[in-house]
Amino acid sequence: MTNGQIDELKKAIESNVTEDIKAKLDSLTEEFNKLAQKIYQETAQEQAAQEGQPQDAGAEEAEDVVDAEYEVVDDDEESQS
Repeated sequence: MTNGQIDELKKAIESNVTEDIKAKLDSLTEEFNKLAQKIYQETAQEQAAQEGQPQDAGAEEAEDVVDAEYEVVDDDEESQS
């Protein structure tokens, strides 16, 4: 997709010639579809590469977590007793 194609479409719109507008729009749409397909393929390749890596890579670093029990004490209730 080039700026030239966009400018050509703008000129076609200004000329108000329906066939010209449709041709320029179709050309621009075709270029957009090529670009979208390329982006989709690159994203799919990146996701496929990431599938080989563990999902919880940061979980190993958090091994020093301590599980503890606790009791919530409401200070207002104790002062009224």
